[in-house]
Amino acid sequence: MTQTTKVQTSNQITVDNETVALLLGNNLFIDGDVAASGADVEILEGLVMSRIRATGKIVPFTAAIVTSAQYIIGVAVPTISVIDGTTVSVRLVNGGRIAKSLINFADTSTLATSAGVTGGTLKRVDDILESLGLDLLDGEELTEVDNS
Repeated sequence: MTQTTKVQTSNQITVDNETVALLLGNNLFIDGDVAASGADVEILEGLVMSRIRATGKIVPFTAAIVTSAQYIIGVAVPTISVIDGTTVSVRLVNGGRIAKSLINFADTSTLATSAGVTGGTLKRVDDILESLGLDLLDGEELTEVDNS
């Protein structure tokens, strides 16, 4: 949250509060296990996550695997750390409205990156996320009254 002072006098102050959130409403979640093997892993909020078809393991999505061997299942919420040799349950959002600007990747991928889906075809990451039921919003959700 950031705060900007608009007016400050000896007897009053007016401050604008700005909050930025990944989850913007009507969200659906799934849980899954992430295992760290060989090094600690930090799963940041907004990280696109995928499942390895052969093992069922949940891992950060990487563009290096663009076949149906790995498929996107959601976006991580909240940030968690996984210590090497442990398995931790992670919560993923896979439905509802989220802020597009807060989605991130473990590599140089973008929402325009092509990824594998069932059947071996390629689709853009943003199209896959939308097909899961995520509504990727360009701006911030400003329907609530602020500073009142």
